[in-house]
Amino acid sequence: MLRRLTAWANRVGLERKLSIGLLFASAAAGIATYGALTDRFVVGPGSKLLILLLYVDLILLVLLGAVVVRRLAVLWAERRRGLAGSRLHGQLVLLFSVVAVTPTIIVAIFSLLFFNLGVDAWFSDRIKTVVDESLSVAEAYLQEHQHNVTADVLAMAQDITQSAPSLMENPTRLSQILSAQTALRGLTEAIIFDGHGNLLARSGFSFSMEFDADLPKWALERARNGEVVVLSSDTDDRVRALVQLDTLFDIFLYVGRSVDPRVLSHLDRTRGAVKLYDALAQQRSEIQVIFVVIFAVVAVLLLLAAVWVGIAIAARLVKPIGQLIRVADRVGAGELDIRVSENDTGNELASLSRAFNRMTEQLAEQQHELRAANEQLDDRRRFTETVLAGVSAGVIGLDR
Repeated sequence: MLRRLTAWANRVGLERKLSIGLLFASAAAGIATYGALTDRFVVGPGSKLLILLLYVDLILLVLLGAVVVRRLAVLWAERRRGLAGSRLHGQLVLLFSVVAVTPTIIVAIFSLLFFNLGVDAWFSDRIKTVVDESLSVAEAYLQEHQHNVTADVLAMAQDITQSAPSLMENPTRLSQILSAQTALRGLTEAIIFDGHGNLLARSGFSFSMEFDADLPKWALERARNGEVVVLSSDTDDRVRALVQLDTLFDIFLYVGRSVDPRVLSHLDRTRGAVKLYDALAQQRSEIQVIFVVIFAVVAVLLLLAAVWVGIAIAARLVKPIGQLIRVADRVGAGELDIRVSENDTGNELASLSRAFNRMTEQLAEQQHELRAANEQLDDRRRFTETVLAGVSAGVIGLDR
């Protein structure tokens, strides 16, 4: 069964086809890995895509290495046996391998060099300062809103407290004053409520403010201690402030001011970028080691592919030459009817094969003519001997 499979594989050229497919797969995997390294750096060294590509590269590396080692072992065995063309084959393999490997090594070295220089530039003090300052500027804008709303809520609380006794008896008047104060200070919303959660007054545009759901208990406790509590949310576009108006009746003022959503969006993106930058900075050495390993695997994969191409090209060139040498030895041994196979490549090797076949044909024809002439001379010699043997008188030859 094994012999049949081997014969079938040799007949259909299975090894050559698999080697070519493995070569293209290695090239595609190398290009894909390089693309993942250059275009998807932000995913980090632990990216599933990079890990998957690295596993694929390692598998192809082992398979292609086995193919190359097998071809080199066959070449070495042929050279040990002294087969025709084996020395030339080895020299061509070495030449093509050096020519193919040298550019790959140079490109790999410069790629690693530029990558390390690029990583050093990414995490330099200047870039670190720019990243930190960008976050500081974005947060300073939000802090300015918080300071402004703090000042406004204190001033608003002072104005309302001065008229609190009369306003508390007239909720409608209190709401009007609250709406006027809200509009005057550029606030978006404001409400007044007591410690039990009862709403006492609301400005005209405070429909989105829900004090009972938004306010945590610690905020109320800090407000009771005389602090101005500033509240902001990552999912909301408002900055809110809470202050206690009356300690005796436990009454609170809760105001809010809208912030430009685009600013909050930029702030969120800046925070995310700074967080990712800091994470990558902490993993700097790990990133460099991982990417160097990936570069090395891809470089070795391309080197093996280049060596295999060199071996294949050398074998294609040496095969007709080796066949020509073997046929020439057999022709020298007297086998003039043997011929070398001619291909239709149209190159000099094909012309050499055709010229050799014409030469052997001419030698065969000349040998046939010589044999025919020799047989004719031999027949004449035997005829002359027969005639002379039947003549009793002597034959005298005269010059003239």
